[in-house]
Amino acid sequence: MLKTLDNGTIRLVTQPDHAAVSGYMAAHWGNEEFSKLGYLDDSSEPEQLAAETIFGIAEHDNGWWEWEASPP
Repeated sequence: MLKTLDNGTIRLVTQPDHAAVSGYMAAHWGNEEFSKLGYLDDSSEPEQLAAETIFGIAEHDNGWWEWEASPP
């Protein structure tokens, strides 16, 4: 869990929510100045590589659900 203090209020972000936001940002990554995901090498299927990379980023913290439901 990510935790920060904001003007006296504690803000919490679960690991899975952090991963989902990361996936959203990855899906919108790239512009005219730098490459989108999947387009950095000579991949024959850059769209598939990008989709798989974005999926991995978006799901990378989903193993934390049980722990965050009942932390020690």
